[in-house]
Amino acid sequence: MSDEAPAVVVIVDDDTALLSLLSQLLTAPGRTVDTVSGDYGLTAELLVLSAPNVVLLNPHACKLTLEQMRELIKEVRDACRTRFVLMLPDDESELVKSLLADGALPVKTLLRDPLATLARAVGVKSLGPAQTPQAPAPSPSRVRIDQLGADDILDLELTAEVAPVVPPVKPVIAQLNSAAAAPAADLAQLIAEELTTQAEEPDRIEHFEIYLDTVSEHNLYRTATDNMTGVFVTTSVHPKVGSPVVLTISFPWNQTVKFNGVVGFQRNNLPFGKRLRSGIGAELKGLSEADREVLLRFQVLRAPIVVPT
Repeated sequence: MSDEAPAVVVIVDDDTALLSLLSQLLTAPGRTVDTVSGDYGLTAELLVLSAPNVVLLNPHACKLTLEQMRELIKEVRDACRTRFVLMLPDDESELVKSLLADGALPVKTLLRDPLATLARAVGVKSLGPAQTPQAPAPSPSRVRIDQLGADDILDLELTAEVAPVVPPVKPVIAQLNSAAAAPAADLAQLIAEELTTQAEEPDRIEHFEIYLDTVSEHNLYRTATDNMTGVFVTTSVHPKVGSPVVLTISFPWNQTVKFNGVVGFQRNNLPFGKRLRSGIGAELKGLSEADREVLLRFQVLRAPIVVPT
């Protein structure tokens, strides 16, 4: 295994959000990351301009025939001694052989630990540390606890026993303060009237606005038998099971979609000081074909968590 880490990495894909994310994860002092869209006339000359040591390539994003792709890889490799790693699932190993590439990596594996994964693929000991742009304080989902990552911890939470939730009682402090001088009988009557009003209030529809990415505390979820069931929303607000909710979800590629759903389960914070996120599982209802395409696109970046049926 070589000690020399690649100085120039070129990423080729048609997903601008994925290109931006991988660029941030892999860029560091002494290492340049260039991104190229496969939509716009990919040529060997265009890649050679960057003099890349490694090219991460999604062959399905390039509008080239198999023969054209093979010739492009050969020309760039001859000119720059470039190593080509294809972004492909494991079941497409034959395509790697056909294109004479140096290896392949599933996108999900690459996003989990891009530096170590790419280092193994190109045969170097380490790519060194990444230097990502300055960002706000990291989400708690980035923290690792006892060697468990965000998704590991969330999986443990959702397989724990679901405890019943007692809805909070609407406060009556304002009325109590205004009636501080009233006789005890009047005060008791005021409380009784308030509780009666609460019982008569119709169930309101809760709205949640969330952002889904590879490290968010929210994520899609599925059961062991379903492909995709709904969204786990980290929240301290717990609508009762069966009540309708509206989710406005923003995705990494700058798209926002509104979904209708029903609360399928609730998750309480558990005792004994364990860091377990509170939230709800919202089963998505009435999905259009466009909605399903958006959700499937996100599953390429991050697999849904599995919850018990």
